[in-house]
Amino acid sequence: MDVATEFMGLETLSTFGGATTGVLVVVNGIRRATGWSRPWFALLVAQVLVLGISYPPEQFSFPYIILALINGFLLYFTALGANETASSFVADPILPQSVSGSEIKRVFFGSWLEKNN
Repeated sequence: MDVATEFMGLETLSTFGGATTGVLVVVNGIRRATGWSRPWFALLVAQVLVLGISYPPEQFSFPYIILALINGFLLYFTALGANETASSFVADPILPQSVSGSEIKRVFFGSWLEKNN
């Protein structure tokens, strides 16, 4: 039996499920570590992943760029749907306003669309 030597490889990341997982992990990891969250950031991560993984530089032409943009939006909406579904099962991640900023409890899955997450 072969033992995996890496959790996420280029082969995994180049699949739709792997790329969706990549967007979720990067965006939620940054949100969890820093508290910074913007709805457009996940779209940026998705577009960079699609352009960087799916299309080598020698294939960059207008039709491929349009296709990459469409695939980037598809990846963004899939990751957004997965994240919003997961975050709907998590208790309210923000404590009352009377609590100082250093005491705010952050959870891994929180809405990308709501403010203060």
